[in-house]
Amino acid sequence: MLDSEKKVRLYARYRKDAPHFYSRSAIRRRLASKPKDTTAHDKEIKSLVTFGNNADPLTIGYYDFPNEEKEFQETYRLRDYEWDSECSYVIDRNNYVQFDVLGRSKKIGLRERQPLVAIEVVDTHFLDKKSFNKIRQMTKFNPLVVVIYFLFGGGKLNHKKYTRGNAARLRANFYIEDGSFWIGKYRLEEKHFSKKINFRDENDYYDAVRALEVNEYTRQNVQQ
Repeated sequence: MLDSEKKVRLYARYRKDAPHFYSRSAIRRRLASKPKDTTAHDKEIKSLVTFGNNADPLTIGYYDFPNEEKEFQETYRLRDYEWDSECSYVIDRNNYVQFDVLGRSKKIGLRERQPLVAIEVVDTHFLDKKSFNKIRQMTKFNPLVVVIYFLFGGGKLNHKKYTRGNAARLRANFYIEDGSFWIGKYRLEEKHFSKKINFRDENDYYDAVRALEVNEYTRQNVQQ
């Protein structure tokens, strides 16, 4: 049985003196429906799952150019991880989001150096505002990293490759972690501190992300 808002499952408790209903858990729904995915989007999800399950260790990072020389900067080195696609992640009592790809350590535990790592593949649509804001909130309090993986950009935004044996790299220039959207080594708040943006307002923060230089790469590809 559902309550009047159709969000909580109620169960009957039979007592001679006081029969009543009680709530055991909420019925969670996906926070926002996703647009129809492209064939390229679905193909890349399968490829990332296979890649992640075969890679050990998997180093996630970005390229920096100190002294004008290209260097790969490591953010995470993941060992003994398992990966799957279309994974649900509870974000509050009533809602969940569904990540394209999600990886976790096979060892029991959840720490900063063994975070949950989600990958959101972007082909024709960026994350919707509701999901983005909720995900960003969750990363404030949980060891969760969400990589924004663009299918275009000629490898300048994202790419994956094996380096030696099963060791592999995943280039992730854009990701959500610790309550912020990151561009390489910079938080959005740091890289764009001179602009008049109210970073405390979720809507303004999301709009700032959409107006980033990332759109210089994606303006012709991602629908606004």
